[in-house]
Amino acid sequence: MSETNSPATAENRAEGSSAQWLEPHELLVCATCGGLRGPLTLWRDDPPHRYQVLQHCPCTQDSSHANETAWPRSFDFPEAACLCRACGRVLLRSGLRWCVWLCGPCKDLARALNNRYGRVLVPIGRHSLMHNLVLQSPAPSAVDTFHAALMRQVSATDRLRAWQSRVVRELLERNGWKGNMPLQQYLDAVPDEAPDYDALFSRMLATP
Repeated sequence: MSETNSPATAENRAEGSSAQWLEPHELLVCATCGGLRGPLTLWRDDPPHRYQVLQHCPCTQDSSHANETAWPRSFDFPEAACLCRACGRVLLRSGLRWCVWLCGPCKDLARALNNRYGRVLVPIGRHSLMHNLVLQSPAPSAVDTFHAALMRQVSATDRLRAWQSRVVRELLERNGWKGNMPLQQYLDAVPDEAPDYDALFSRMLATP
């Protein structure tokens, strides 16, 4: 695989967007799905421009938003920030197909597990290149192998999204919060001590 298609290079592309998110703490943590929703301000360097947009969590993404301000074209997806999908404790940049879904410690552990078992158990992002999944040739056997690997990544992505909802709800309940929680308040309530990442991943992988 060439360097331009390596996972590390793919992740670096996520840092090259001219649009950046500001004031993400206006967002709310959804108590149903663990996603982030609410208003936020985006800005672009060249030419300078500000966007007032709304971010929707998975609970509301299927609703009609025809009258809302369009997101800048530098975003692949209308999402500027998300919580780590494994631990639910760290705020991450989002919106590009190369963005990483996991914080540093969770990403390192996910990569180690994926390398150990030779398949995508815990996706680190949405793009197949981030997991070294490349169609090697047009031969039917190679196409079948690639398709099977992609389907495993899709299934693992669905499980990871469901796990994020669960772990965020657990953190909300631990703090006695019943409904959607302001993001800043949620982050302030996250315990200072690091979680037991091995135990966390063991629970995650054991969850159907």
